[in-house]
Amino acid sequence: MQTADLELQNKSYNTTLYLVAAAGNIKAVKIMVEKNKALLTIAGGNRKMMPLYVATLYGNEDVVKYMYNHSNNLRDGGWMPLNRRWLLLKCVENDMFGKHYSLYR
Repeated sequence: MQTADLELQNKSYNTTLYLVAAAGNIKAVKIMVEKNKALLTIAGGNRKMMPLYVATLYGNEDVVKYMYNHSNNLRDGGWMPLNRRWLLLKCVENDMFGKHYSLYR
């Protein structure tokens, strides 16, 4: 599979990374991000939700930690104040803060 093939989107603009992040498949997430880091910046959910956000939405902590650590501090394309706030809110709602959690440290 070519790197660009990983960027293909379905009718809702979801990439495969977006879908496996929602499902919590950390192994697949790692393989895809290592092959094409740009996937982290392609919004799915009808171009409204970043893959990191959807992983947070479904409470997939391992995926969230991995994706955040590869996200360039949410400074890559696609990240705007609004979706950063959504991410923060979901992290708080899903209790993804605390001594055991390294996100946002």
